[in-house]
Amino acid sequence: MGAQEACLAAARWRRLQPDLTVTVDVSPRQVADPGFVGSVRRALLEAGLPSRALVLGVGGVVLRPGDEAGRASLEELARLDVALSVDDVGTGCSTLPSLRRLPVQELTVDPSLVRGVGEPEGAALVGAIAGLARALGLRCVAAGVESAPQAAALAELGCSRAHGDHVSPPLTEPRLTELLGSGPAVAGPRVPGPREAGAAGAGRPLAALGRLEE
Repeated sequence: MGAQEACLAAARWRRLQPDLTVTVDVSPRQVADPGFVGSVRRALLEAGLPSRALVLGVGGVVLRPGDEAGRASLEELARLDVALSVDDVGTGCSTLPSLRRLPVQELTVDPSLVRGVGEPEGAALVGAIAGLARALGLRCVAAGVESAPQAAALAELGCSRAHGDHVSPPLTEPRLTELLGSGPAVAGPRVPGPREAGAAGAGRPLAALGRLEE
């Protein structure tokens, strides 16, 4: 699901849940494309979706020194009021100077670190990332949460949101629409990126993004 389709879907879902946001994972190549920002702007306009309802999840590789095209795109997207989330934090892709300078709103803890949160070393790593997010005034999101003990540990360490099978298994768009229409939502959907696409089987795979604390 690309930005245009995601914006159209989010506009439909916001009729059921007005505060809903949708996160779209994008690749470094997409971000560096000269036409990328324009395509996002057109997608928002055509869907009638406010820019604050769209979050773009970008891999930390985009933040590496020398990727001036990617950095310029991120800055322009921020001026459009599109929220930016840095994925893969803790896997060596992100750099501290870039996180400090660029207009991002979220850090996402990589699933490989989430899986180790039950061990002292793993908890220390996640706690350090959550502390960094807090110091920079950013949200800290845990990716790939699979169990209640993991969720409890992550909340204790400072992660305020999570996505993964513990929050919700991947959902097709019709099923998600049904759930959103049944009552107050606890989360917005996250649209899988190229590495995740197809993991949910038939339909348009989506996974819920939940809050670990109020």
